[in-house]
Amino acid sequence: MAKEKSKSTKNIKIKSDEIPTLKSPTETLLGKIVIWIVLIAMVGGVLAGLIYAIVAGNI
Repeated sequence: MAKEKSKSTKNIKIKSDEIPTLKSPTETLLGKIVIWIVLIAMVGGVLAGLIYAIVAGNI
């Protein structure tokens, strides 16, 4: 019987400091500004729609 070769595996430990991570959009100032602009635009669209519905309904 031939001896089976033992597989040697190296235990690679990765420190969390070494892993490059991208910041989420809410963590950057530019991301916060963009999110606020989108929210304000959404609210403005809703208000404009309501005003249009009120004005168009009265004509």
